[in-house]
Amino acid sequence: MIWLSVYDIRIEEAFNINYVSVIVTYNRKLLLTEAVESLLQQTNKPQQIVILDNHSSDGTETYLRSHFDFVDQSIEYHRLPENIGGSGGFAAAIKDALKYECDWISLSDDDAIFERHYFQQLSNYAERNRDIAALSGTVRFENMDIDFTHRRRVRDWNTLAPVPVATSEYVDNFNYDVSSFVGLVVKKSMIQKIGLPESDFFIWVDDFEYSLRIRQHSEIINVSDATIVHKTGISSVAFRAAYQPDWREYYGLRNRVVMVQKHGKNKVLSTLFLLAWMFGKIATVPMKRFAGYRRHVLRVYVDAFRDAFRHKLGKNNRYLPK
Repeated sequence: MIWLSVYDIRIEEAFNINYVSVIVTYNRKLLLTEAVESLLQQTNKPQQIVILDNHSSDGTETYLRSHFDFVDQSIEYHRLPENIGGSGGFAAAIKDALKYECDWISLSDDDAIFERHYFQQLSNYAERNRDIAALSGTVRFENMDIDFTHRRRVRDWNTLAPVPVATSEYVDNFNYDVSSFVGLVVKKSMIQKIGLPESDFFIWVDDFEYSLRIRQHSEIINVSDATIVHKTGISSVAFRAAYQPDWREYYGLRNRVVMVQKHGKNKVLSTLFLLAWMFGKIATVPMKRFAGYRRHVLRVYVDAFRDAFRHKLGKNNRYLPK
């Protein structure tokens, strides 16, 4: 005799969104396998899983093929001839996902593990709120603490300064402005309207900018009971008190400037803010925190602001992982 819980019986009869899942990966085959398994175990399974491999060198494809049947389990795998960054990876993967006859496309990294009922809980909300074009769940660390950096609101629409959504709001669903690509699910029709993420950002801020485009047409709603576990050691925007060089810092600064130029509400105030921010950042270079790295920090700041104001985007060969 097979016993079903009341919840399992209810979800079998529930509305299911028709979606394709996109995962961008680079050299994390073990985590990627776990991420794919979490999708295959969903109570509302994806129509297709699209994996974009950003030129991994750890045998990702061989490892995946030894664990999954790509045809029977509806997995599409592409390995790029070069690493085009997370931004380029998501743009390419979403473009590929658009060819499928689906209503929604989910976005996630290779270290994001979906709880089993994630998409069913989003489906339940989508059924009652057909006008909403972007949904997400709650991002948690492995110890189940909430990672607040993934769901934020814009505090100032001229500077686009974001603040995390307060802990107290996670007891219910809430709307917000800025989502990471960890567990964001967007209607295909919305993607067709606003286009693909900024591939020329290479890495960082592409999700922030994309969220702002979504917000021009729809609210973004976090369905707080839906959980996705982000298996990362620390938040990608966390920095040590003692400065350590990070090649991604250049892209974060450059892309933020470009985003403010594009989406700041008052162009005069946004430009004044960017100029003040640039000189303020450069003025911090003599600080004790940067001892031993001052020349490097100054170069990062100058390069990032100069390239942003010249709208020189894409990959900068000076700032790549060693």
